[in-house]
Amino acid sequence: DSGEGNLEDAKNGKTKRRALVWDYFWVVKDGVRVLQIVCKLCGPNSTAIPYCGNTSNLRSHVSHVHQDAYCKMCIAEKKAA
Repeated sequence: DSGEGNLEDAKNGKTKRRALVWDYFWVVKDGVRVLQIVCKLCGPNSTAIPYCGNTSNLRSHVSHVHQDAYCKMCIAEKKAA
């Protein structure tokens, strides 16, 4: 095993994801286990974002590094509510 996972779009996985923040991330998996989360806006060669079973770190990354995208996401969340 090389330790490398498959890069997949977070919203196309088998698990239903409701948080809009997932639109901005790829999930790197080794089978079922999540190895890392990668920001689409930063690119596939960027530093992975820690994933601890919730979206707090993902939202924090988008809000601090991609303010315009965060504003768009917040507006879309308000419309969806």
